[in-house]
Amino acid sequence: MSEKIELYKQHTQKQENYAYYLIALSVAALGYATHQTQDKGFVWSMVPLGLAVLF
Repeated sequence: MSEKIELYKQHTQKQENYAYYLIALSVAALGYATHQTQDKGFVWSMVPLGLAVLF
C-alpha cells in the first residue's frame, strides 16, 4: 500500500512541475511577443496581445 501512496505523491509532484513549466512558457511567449512589437504603432491585430497581457 505504501508503494501506491509513494507513486501518487510522485505523480502529483510531476503534475505540479508541469503546470509551473507551462506557466513559465506562457509568460516567456508573452514577453517575446511584446518585445517584437516595441517599435510598431497601434494596429488592430495587436488587440489580442494586449488582452493576453492584461488577463
